[in-house]
Amino acid sequence: MSSSNPPLAVRQCGDRGRGLFTTRNIKPGETLICEPPLLLIVTDECKLNTCCNCLKISESDTIRICTSCKRACFCSDHCEAEARRPFGHHEEFICMLFANIKWSGLNDEAQDTLRYLIHALALRHGANHNPVQQEKFTSLVSLAGEGLEGSSLVMELHERLCQSVENLLRSKTSVAEVSALMHKELVNAYGIMAPSSVRGETETDMAAGETRGIGMYAMSSLINHECIPNVARCEDFDKPGEINTSMIFKTLHDLPEGTEILQSYFPMTWGLEERQKQLRTVYGFECCCQRCKIEGEEKDAVEIDGGDDAGEEEMEENDEMDSTYLNLFFLKYICPQGGCEGTLVPQLGTSISCCNKCDFSRTEEDFLLSLEEDASDMDGEEDEEMEADD
Repeated sequence: MSSSNPPLAVRQCGDRGRGLFTTRNIKPGETLICEPPLLLIVTDECKLNTCCNCLKISESDTIRICTSCKRACFCSDHCEAEARRPFGHHEEFICMLFANIKWSGLNDEAQDTLRYLIHALALRHGANHNPVQQEKFTSLVSLAGEGLEGSSLVMELHERLCQSVENLLRSKTSVAEVSALMHKELVNAYGIMAPSSVRGETETDMAAGETRGIGMYAMSSLINHECIPNVARCEDFDKPGEINTSMIFKTLHDLPEGTEILQSYFPMTWGLEERQKQLRTVYGFECCCQRCKIEGEEKDAVEIDGGDDAGEEEMEENDEMDSTYLNLFFLKYICPQGGCEGTLVPQLGTSISCCNKCDFSRTEEDFLLSLEEDASDMDGEEDEEMEADD
């Protein structure tokens, strides 16, 4: 399904701004979004092992490093030609800016931000010459993020950009523009991780799960957060033989018409305090979803009552159904493979669910059988405890 005609509508969501809502009933495993990036940027640390056109990890004997800037690489002749074409991911202006900007003295995170800004300003330059680039740049500047107040990094990167941008692109860039672009990256960028099959062994290798790049996506950026999501990311960056840098979202279960689609901005395995800290620090809000309320009440019950059985019984009586639903949700949708933290996504029209990070899959029958086995194990443990008490 193309993002040009998805079964979704943009609506206002009060304090949360805009959101995406279904315009018809949706089945489990349906693809709701499949959209190409506005910008696609390799991280500075991975610039010599990750193709700047497709973001596939390149073998050391096939890497083609850009001889002009030495800050990008290509996995094939095709990707190099695509990246170097006008308005490509390593077009002339990007390469020239990479070669002329002062990089020394910046940490990895600041260098990644500078790489993003270069791509964004090259897109702005292209918008003056091409209607497609103009549409992309308009979409980029319409994303949430008005500016970062009191950031010394904004001033630092603006100063580094000024001379090169003015000389090479014959245009000026203001502190306010740099600040707004940086804020948009902070709250909208999607990190592209190395696949679980990757194992770092040499200096140019990367570890599994390391961020190899970021993508900016217009429609996907409108998906709001909830700690109990109803969609999951399922991109195909590493599919053999194909180039697919689109951001893909599929549904986890049935969604009635008019339902807001919601993603988790981090793995569902994260605890309450870790989730709330990330949301406050990066996105500027505190989540009040049902999961956070239930886990917060459980935490308060333990702290207030000091483990008092009466407090725990009251909490269980009020939220028994909700807690049961949460536990079943996690068992059904969190990948059981150790250390994976992926999400099990139903395959449309089948009883199979596949992890969006590793190769694990299982049928609905397998899942129900595992629940029965877990219940049997729990009954056995309770019987042993009762015998010990006797």
